[in-house]
Amino acid sequence: MKHVKRVAAAALALAALFALPALPSFASDTGGESSAASSAANAAIAAAMKDGTVTGLPCGQCGQGRLILTGVTYTEWVSLGAEKAVPCVHHDPWRLDEVLERTGTWTYVCGHCGHSRQDCAKETQYVHHP
Repeated sequence: MKHVKRVAAAALALAALFALPALPSFASDTGGESSAASSAANAAIAAAMKDGTVTGLPCGQCGQGRLILTGVTYTEWVSLGAEKAVPCVHHDPWRLDEVLERTGTWTYVCGHCGHSRQDCAKETQYVHHP
């Protein structure tokens, strides 16, 4: 259930960020941020901070904020097939271990500017079949 809440918070944050360019600009002549855009960015940041985990990673966009991990998703484990099997970890010369792979996606939002990013990585697992 916690995973669903984190994914929902990430979706809300991303939706708010993508809505920013569509908002009308009420910026002053001093080049300040519009109050509507600022409110949307603050809402996205607040949603991310509610259920997210603050990391030590700096934001690549503004350089001032720290990234908040708002969600992690994984694909299903997929077998790489018999041709990718590896020798048995128990040293049984008559058996091979199955190799499985999946992809993990980590979603981050900056706690300062609201910029979001995703990182992906493949994970490998070896399954012994006795």
